[in-house]
Amino acid sequence: MKKETFKVFDYTAATIAYLIGSGLASGQEIVQFFSSYGLVKSCLAALIMLLIFCCVTVATIETGRKKRISEANNIYKVYCGKYLGTFFAWLTPLILFSIYAVMISGAGTLSAEYFSVPNRIGRLIMLILSLGTVLSGFEKLVSVIAKIGHVIILIIIVLSICSIVKITDWSGASSAAIAEYGFKRASPSWLLSGINYASFCALTLYPFLAELGNKMNSKKEAVATGLFSSFVFFTIAMLINFSLLGNISALAGKEMPAVFIANLLFPRIGGIGYSVILYSSIYTTAVPMLWTTCNRIAVDDKSLQFKFCAVVLAVSAYFIGGLPFSVLINFIYPYIGYVGIFVFACLIITMLKQREF
Repeated sequence: MKKETFKVFDYTAATIAYLIGSGLASGQEIVQFFSSYGLVKSCLAALIMLLIFCCVTVATIETGRKKRISEANNIYKVYCGKYLGTFFAWLTPLILFSIYAVMISGAGTLSAEYFSVPNRIGRLIMLILSLGTVLSGFEKLVSVIAKIGHVIILIIIVLSICSIVKITDWSGASSAAIAEYGFKRASPSWLLSGINYASFCALTLYPFLAELGNKMNSKKEAVATGLFSSFVFFTIAMLINFSLLGNISALAGKEMPAVFIANLLFPRIGGIGYSVILYSSIYTTAVPMLWTTCNRIAVDDKSLQFKFCAVVLAVSAYFIGGLPFSVLINFIYPYIGYVGIFVFACLIITMLKQREF
């Protein structure tokens, strides 16, 4: 029982670390998908996200466990059928690669803004770190990001709570007040934004969750991991959201708003300290994104084909990552979410047909 509980914690940490990345930990994702709609609407959007996320994580981990899917990307065939599933099995790795490029871009932006290291050097360091881990295989990948994930989760929660406690004026958190600051929005409405964000996260997670399920021994373990991961992710997103909303007037034009807040809380050391955490968050998302993309081309992550693919994709992402970070997020992420909505609909239909809900 104790061993199973520890496994749930590790799998949850790995899942959250996979998701956090540069977009969420920097605050840029949260601003565009939640905070930009104001306090009340951002909370409603987050509840929509939580509901969808619970369905996706529990269903996909359990499907991976029951069907023992040998190739993680085949989860799309389970949900969408042979032809659509094959299409998404090839489309999703391309999407994951685009997110990997965003992570590389985030690493470069962070290095330039807070470490005074040239953007190209920051991108190169992330390329080397992520590529080295991917070449070590999936087991090593999960082990590494789970260990880092525990630390990242704890620090983000503590910093967000410290920021929220110090907030004395919430008047700037209304949707009307926020509209004046000109923040980018991911979707036209808060409802669509909540659905879009959940679907975006889900689309990137399906192969990873299926692979996790393949390593689990019981339905109880699968369900616990899915639900716990969803609630932890929801909690982190909302803590960051409240922290950003309480300081929203000072965040206009900031590429890395969460780092700016950390610097406000702890002058001199806060920004640098949180930047290290953010760089770690970028790493824990970049690694599985690159691995999953390569897994579509070569199933055996020990093969020469897999390793060659990883090197080519990492180098390509380095050059794409030279584009501005916030522009990449605003352009790429919402469209991924719209594709994810369709896959989620297929998941619901499949589960209903199999009477698993």
